[in-house]
Amino acid sequence: MKYEIQILPQNEVTTTNRDWEIAIVRANALHGQITGLTNQIQTLEQKRWMTAVVLGGLLARMKAAAQHGEWKALFAKNDTCVVFDQRTAQRYMKLYREVLKRARKLGTVDVALIESGRRDARTLEEIGKLSDADSLRQAYFDFGVVTPPKSHGTSTIDDNRGTGKPQPIADPEEALAARQKSACDEFARIMVDLEAMLDTGRLPLVNQDALAEGKDILNNALRIINALTNA
Repeated sequence: MKYEIQILPQNEVTTTNRDWEIAIVRANALHGQITGLTNQIQTLEQKRWMTAVVLGGLLARMKAAAQHGEWKALFAKNDTCVVFDQRTAQRYMKLYREVLKRARKLGTVDVALIESGRRDARTLEEIGKLSDADSLRQAYFDFGVVTPPKSHGTSTIDDNRGTGKPQPIADPEEALAARQKSACDEFARIMVDLEAMLDTGRLPLVNQDALAEGKDILNNALRIINALTNA
């Protein structure tokens, strides 16, 4: 093809070779911009989890130095406190501890630099040597801060690549327990994502229709759980 479609004021369609060539150049340029932005996002996501490690170290030192009642008061809802909750803080600190544990075990990473609390390029580089995680959520999974979702149970679907041997049917109670565990893991994963967005001020980027749909799903799940509890 060598033509680009143009919409004229009279809604008539016409084409020119020159416009088509310009459109191709513009399409390639826009694709390049998208690729560049994607790379920037990936880099920023990696820096997010590395920065979370630095924050975890800061919180760990603050907790160790806190007087009686000071640590809990740090999460009260006022202007002199941190903007995230205690559960999020616990995750940051656990991530920091697990990073240090892996660094000491590996023996090739500058542990003292990670413990220094600095957030310069050199420190983040040392932290980055410990995981291939490309997001905070994956770092949580990699270092055991949050348990990743897992597939459980078996099915009767032929999953042996054409061998004609269906998988055995799982015990109904075991299958139900597996599905419940999988649902809990998936919910935990979603909460990690939402908390990360909230902590970094990225909630405005979340699709509001998706949030509304998610709220409806959670409300329906709560209704079912209450019905089962009262049964």
